[in-house]
Amino acid sequence: MLNSSGTVLYQWEPQELLSDPAIFNPTAWVSDSTGFTVTAINLMNAASDTLSVNVFGIPETPVIEHNATQLISSAIEGNQWYNSDGPIEGANAQIYEPLVSDYYHVVVTSAEGCESLPSETIWFSYVKAGQDGSPEGWSIYPNPFSKNLNITFTLSRRSSVSLSLSNVLGQKVRTIADRGFQQGSHTLVLSAEGLEKGLYFLRMEWEGEVSVMKVIVSE
Repeated sequence: MLNSSGTVLYQWEPQELLSDPAIFNPTAWVSDSTGFTVTAINLMNAASDTLSVNVFGIPETPVIEHNATQLISSAIEGNQWYNSDGPIEGANAQIYEPLVSDYYHVVVTSAEGCESLPSETIWFSYVKAGQDGSPEGWSIYPNPFSKNLNITFTLSRRSSVSLSLSNVLGQKVRTIADRGFQQGSHTLVLSAEGLEKGLYFLRMEWEGEVSVMKVIVSE
């Protein structure tokens, strides 16, 4: 509908949520689902229509649990796993088992198509079963812990192993071991004494490989 000057006048409501309620395509700022009404007017006619803008919350930022050979998202559904090359095709389940050493994170998409913020990025070290010198089935327990954390690993041959603990800022707060270990099974103990409650990263280095696990001091 055009007036004699070749223009149409627009009036949007509610005005307070719009950048300019008198233009064809204003920008809206809404925090809740809202209905907007637009009236178009020229010298001869007027017409109105209503537009609904639905607002959906973004999913909670997922948290990754590193459990031996698996990465586990805190979200049950809607996961998309990423490595340093981008999204991993077909990696949409809650549990992902990497086959290469790389940096990984996960993003969750809701049923409405809203994406969460990315999870923290963690380094995963992939080691083939039986690789010479590699720790086989290294594990930690209990986790979270309040007194002592047991760290177990098995070496197929004598190897140099370095174990350290870092805080969430990446600062090393404890060196647990940095020496050679004989072939066989080993158990080391990390004391919580002197550590503040919270999240830490346990880093294991051996024969040029690196593996990281999250640990939590509960009290």
